[in-house]
Amino acid sequence: MIDHFGVQCEKCGAIIYSRCRHDFRWCPCLCTAIDGGFDYVKASGGTLTSIPLRLDVTKAQLFDDWNEGTNLYGVIPKIDCEIVIGSDCSMSVNGVELPAIALKVITQFSERKISYESIALTVGNMSIKLTNEDWP
Repeated sequence: MIDHFGVQCEKCGAIIYSRCRHDFRWCPCLCTAIDGGFDYVKASGGTLTSIPLRLDVTKAQLFDDWNEGTNLYGVIPKIDCEIVIGSDCSMSVNGVELPAIALKVITQFSERKISYESIALTVGNMSIKLTNEDWP
């Protein structure tokens, strides 16, 4: 588990972070970029918001991801969903009520009791992906 930071694109909402010294990253809409990894920071784009991140990987894994072109890390896309919490503590996402276990996972994620870059849940025929940007 390592602490890092990224920047959020004001246009597409994605959070990008540089995995190593020469990893120049663009957001999906190509409006925001970051470079420098853990050594220095160069960021460009409109108004940039710095986002603290806790990543469940090592620096070596991030370097290998960049060096080998795997590209599993470095971009956290914005996922839009409507989360409704009822007065009876029930929760629904996009109109689908969630079972108690899904509610527990989302609650722990939002309270930072579990630290992942993102989580994905499947409820019935609907998939839900939440990222750290959902709870700044």
